[in-house]
Amino acid sequence: MINQKGSKVGTQFFSGLRFFFLSHVREIKGALSEIIGKPLSTLVTISLIGISIGLPSIFVILGENFLAGLDRIDQSVKINVFLDKSVLVAEGLSLSKEIQDQPDVSLVRFISAEEAIKDFQKQTNLSEILFTLGQNPLPHVVEVVPVSFDPIDVAILVSSLNDLNGVESASTNLGWLERLYGVFSIVRSIGIVFAIIFFVGLILVVAHTIGVAIQNKAEEIELLLLLGATSSFIRRPFFYLGFWYGLGGGLVANIITQISFFPLAAGVERLAQSYQSSFSFDRGGSDTFFLILLIGIFLGATGAFLALSKKMGEINPKRHGYSYK
Repeated sequence: MINQKGSKVGTQFFSGLRFFFLSHVREIKGALSEIIGKPLSTLVTISLIGISIGLPSIFVILGENFLAGLDRIDQSVKINVFLDKSVLVAEGLSLSKEIQDQPDVSLVRFISAEEAIKDFQKQTNLSEILFTLGQNPLPHVVEVVPVSFDPIDVAILVSSLNDLNGVESASTNLGWLERLYGVFSIVRSIGIVFAIIFFVGLILVVAHTIGVAIQNKAEEIELLLLLGATSSFIRRPFFYLGFWYGLGGGLVANIITQISFFPLAAGVERLAQSYQSSFSFDRGGSDTFFLILLIGIFLGATGAFLALSKKMGEINPKRHGYSYK
């Protein structure tokens, strides 16, 4: 008897679950059919969503690429560590190994005073002047390539190198690097600002579009309320409408973004190759693709929620003389 009762409860549970699932599938298909049935209106809405998401996405991805690209530029930043003149070659080599062992140092090259003066003679026509000095005026130098090219990280490394015994001074030209980081940070910030502005406007557009759909079905909604339909039952189709608008807009945004990057990526990579850099433009990959889709769906659902909150409160069955009795 207990087994039969448990079996009956289990059957009812799965039947209810199946009904719930099928009802959602039916409403999802219904919402899709509705937007397909209005191709012009749907095209305008999802195109607007796609542009509103795609444009700031382009700025953000560009900023991220160039900021990451600075970290991939071969030999873009070198810290010159000038050693005391009293430091011998063996001591300079030992100090170079000590510097190389630091976690924020990528590459170290020790240049002895003799090697430095030979390079100087090859690159200039001042060899006669050097001979008149009677001795080599150049110190041993350690060239250091940092792991991170972030100006703050480089400045911290320069400060730590200056504190080492045997180091007379450590310096690098951070001006150009700071300017580049500033420019690309602005590009990324512009993308974020555009995203906030466009997303707010986008939510209002979706809310208006779905609000019109709700208004067009006002009488049908009133009748369903009179028949005892729950609020969630009435709201679900409009949420799925927002879902499809957001999904379609996210797909359009991805298309816009990728098409925009085709000519841009080729030009950037050619420029990088001219500087013997291995930089490769990152179009975002699957993670960015799905993130843009999720943003579109979220904005579509948010717009639907806003529309439902406003329009459902305006629909009052009693104004048409209906009675709940």
